[in-house]
Amino acid sequence: MQLGPGFPVEPRYSQRATGGDNAVSGPSDRWPIDARDPAGRRVRCSRYWWTEHITKPKPEFDAYEMDVEVNRTIGDPDEITVSKTNPARRCYYRKAPMQHPNELIKAVAEFGRFGGRGALKTCYLVRGVTFGETTEWKRP
Repeated sequence: MQLGPGFPVEPRYSQRATGGDNAVSGPSDRWPIDARDPAGRRVRCSRYWWTEHITKPKPEFDAYEMDVEVNRTIGDPDEITVSKTNPARRCYYRKAPMQHPNELIKAVAEFGRFGGRGALKTCYLVRGVTFGETTEWKRP
């Protein structure tokens, strides 16, 4: 499903994640996750949240530069779904790096009432798209 007219043709994501010059403002020490999804919505995550809520409970996200992989997952996903439990949340899926060949990275962002900017709530490795989620966008 395409997002419709007015959405960018190519995804926009951070310079650090791609090495290109289509950066939003890009990840930094303060914001390790800072990317725009294909619909142009910005998703960020503070260093504190990344450390305390993602890498401490999930050590696999502390290795292999997984912050770069999460930026890629948001900026260039294979699929975006709407959470089945919270319609303000979007779930971004992308094939995981070679260290996890049979898994996908799932990054969950919550957006405010009017869309705009989102906050990364969690991310983890999964075997497939969660049953019951509605597809909002899928890579053609």
